[in-house]
Amino acid sequence: MTMMDMNFKYCHKIMKKHSKSFSYAFDLLPEDQRKAVWAIYAVCRKIDDSIDVYGDIQFLNQIKEDIQSIEKYPYEHHHFQSDRRIMMALQHVAQHKNIAFQSFYNLIDTVYKDQHFTMFETDAELFGYCYGVAGTVGEVLTPILSDHETHQTYDVARRLGESLQLINILRDVGEDFENERIYFSKQRLKQYEVDIAEVYQNGVNNHYIDLWEYYAAIAEKRFSRCYGSNQSI
Repeated sequence: MTMMDMNFKYCHKIMKKHSKSFSYAFDLLPEDQRKAVWAIYAVCRKIDDSIDVYGDIQFLNQIKEDIQSIEKYPYEHHHFQSDRRIMMALQHVAQHKNIAFQSFYNLIDTVYKDQHFTMFETDAELFGYCYGVAGTVGEVLTPILSDHETHQTYDVARRLGESLQLINILRDVGEDFENERIYFSKQRLKQYEVDIAEVYQNGVNNHYIDLWEYYAAIAEKRFSRCYGSNQSI
C-alpha cells in the first residue's frame, strides 16, 4: 500500500465513522470516484468540526489556507498546516478532477458565521444557511459524481443538499434547542404562533405540527424537483 493509498484510507475511516450509510453507498462507485468522495467528505467534516467539536478558529483558518494552496498550485509540494493526510488526498484529487473550490470557501464562510449564531429573521436566511452548510457540499461533489457538469447538475446537487439539511433541522429540533439553537425563522414562528421553549417543556401541539409540516412540505417539494430534474440530466 502506497502512502497515498493510506491517505485515502484515512479519509475513508473518517467517513465511515461519521456517516456509515453514505459510506456504504459511495463505496459502490468506481475506485477513482469513491476515493475522491472520501477526500472531499473528510475535508468537509474537518471544516464542520473545527468549530463545533474543537472550537479552534485557527484550525479553520489553516484548512482554508491549505485549500487555497492546492487551488493555486495543485502540482507543487506543500507543507500543509491542518490535516496533512486529508490535504494530500485532496491535492491528488485536484490533480485529476475538477474541484469546485469556491463551494469549499462558501462552506467555510458559513462555519465562520455560525460561531456567533443568532436566530434567522426570515426563511430566506434559513435557506441561505442550508445552502452554506449543505448545498455547498452538493456542489463540491458534482464534478466527481456527474459525467456532465452543467448548470442543471449543479443546481440539482445544491438543492438536494439544502433539502437534506432542512430535514436534519426538522429531525433535531429538541437537540438543537438544548444547544441553544432554534433554526426555524422568527417570521414563521410568529406566523404559526409557536414557542419552541414551550413545546420543549410541554410537548407537541397543533401549532407546532402545522409549522413542522410547513417546512416538511418544502423539503419534500424540493426533493421532488431534484428527482424530476435528474431524469432529464
